[in-house]
Amino acid sequence: MTVFPRPGTPYWHYEFQHQHVRYRGSTKKTTESEALKFEKELRAKMDAPDARVYQSYLMPTQGYIIQARRLKMVKIGIARDVERRFKGLESMNADALELLWSGDCDYVTERKAHDLLRDHHSHSEWFQNEGLVTEFIELCKAHGIKAACEKGRSYPTPVKEE
Repeated sequence: MTVFPRPGTPYWHYEFQHQHVRYRGSTKKTTESEALKFEKELRAKMDAPDARVYQSYLMPTQGYIIQARRLKMVKIGIARDVERRFKGLESMNADALELLWSGDCDYVTERKAHDLLRDHHSHSEWFQNEGLVTEFIELCKAHGIKAACEKGRSYPTPVKEE
């Protein structure tokens, strides 16, 4: 276990690896013994069945919505560095991409967004940019993705025509 005092702050910090991912941050504890206890509890949570939630909490992420212009599709995802992610996608994509929105988002909220828009799902994290998806994007721009997910629960369920 690695906890250490950080200069300029009264709090102890942690740094460790779990499943080949490095985690670090503030324990918000002012003594070494409290910090060690915090880290021990954090590691236990990461080994729990719902560990993905805790891991997403530890890794600060930004949500993004990227549009492939000609394909009229959008990618809804999360990344630690949206600009870097955008450049990576841009280099692998034949279509022109545009960043429509980015902001605070975690793994749980991203999953809620994907579930909400599942009727417009194309593949991976890509969705057809039409109807509910377009409304969802506008809500994200105006209020953020968490608010868009909450508002989305009140959307009527689309009926597919045959």
